[in-house]
Amino acid sequence: LSGVLFATVSSPYVVKSAAAVLADYLNASGSVCLFDLGAGTQAGLLALVTALRDGELAARGPILVVGADALFAHPSDPRDLSLGAGASAFLVAPGGFATLETFAHRYSSHTSTWQVPGESYLRRYDDERFDRTAGYGQQMAASLQAFVAGLQAPPDWYALHLSGAADDERVIA
Repeated sequence: LSGVLFATVSSPYVVKSAAAVLADYLNASGSVCLFDLGAGTQAGLLALVTALRDGELAARGPILVVGADALFAHPSDPRDLSLGAGASAFLVAPGGFATLETFAHRYSSHTSTWQVPGESYLRRYDDERFDRTAGYGQQMAASLQAFVAGLQAPPDWYALHLSGAADDERVIA
């Protein structure tokens, strides 16, 4: 491996590299390039894009990209059951199964969830009107529509799943 990128917003460490722990577990070389990414739910995507765009690092060997999270809402929040845990891993190498054709990213500080230092759960702004007018669902739908509009040719397919919305509003395709 030439690189290990680990992305999470729920790392068990405050001052320790989770990427280094993963590299040690894999018995990687001591010269492997380590990246820890966090502070936003887009960290996993940014880790993958970073690996796909870093030609110099990829020329030295495969890059392991891991995204993992275990998120919990406040115990009295009904969304506590909709968060949970998830993980994915990709090995990025020249001649792999996919290439990065284009990439777009949108950012907004408008969010209805946050985590206070020292607490193990997310807090949520409780006014549902925020989610409908300025929250995550609106941001993601607008971002996906802008991305597709900027392509030279329309994609064969795309989808965006929005958790917490009514069933008929969950998928934009």
